[in-house]
Amino acid sequence: MNKFLKDERGVSLIELIGVTVLLGVMSILISGIFFTTVKTTDIQGEKVQIQQAANNMFAQMESISKIKNIYKDAGYLGKFTGVDWHKAHIIKPLAEDAATGEWLAMKDEEQGTNKIAITNINDTLNKTKTTYQIKNPKIKIKILQQKNENEVTNTQYKTPNYRDTFSIQTTVMVLFYKDDINFSEYYEAESGTWEFDKLSKLTNTVYSRKSVMYYRDDDKAKGDVPGDGRW
Repeated sequence: MNKFLKDERGVSLIELIGVTVLLGVMSILISGIFFTTVKTTDIQGEKVQIQQAANNMFAQMESISKIKNIYKDAGYLGKFTGVDWHKAHIIKPLAEDAATGEWLAMKDEEQGTNKIAITNINDTLNKTKTTYQIKNPKIKIKILQQKNENEVTNTQYKTPNYRDTFSIQTTVMVLFYKDDINFSEYYEAESGTWEFDKLSKLTNTVYSRKSVMYYRDDDKAKGDVPGDGRW
């Protein structure tokens, strides 16, 4: 026995268009969610990479400050003479020359670079340097150093603070940023001091970290070398 289906019909053009539009909207939503997820993952991954690079840089710089006789071998102890004391640092940041490939010491007020290296002041041939680079080529790295915070720290009576005058102290900031920064606006060349807080709050600063390196000048403290206890 044959049975006939009543009102049997196919999909109308309007229904087909409706389904197509619905699928398109769903596809756009799914693509948007996927894109947002990928972008968030990339941002988080970049942040982790930057923080890890900062960790490694500070670990290296801390190890440099612990090298035996590093300050004495660099001629930084006792009655200091020679180049400007405020500009003399044991940590030597390097940038690669684009034309020659040679690693050169970075100047205080010049721009950072995406790839930098760090070594100590006594490594004249830069053989012990360690390089650091961020995957995003738009991010630059800059190392800022400021000698002896005691020289700019006053007591409650507004007089200079010489409580630990036989210690050499250097404040170091690692700055990750985009575009360019006019570093001369944040650096006082005569005193060698930086406006660290302002730099860390710039809109194009991606990440910054600051720490203080210490070195005790025992020879000077005992009076074995000349000097009045003030750096």
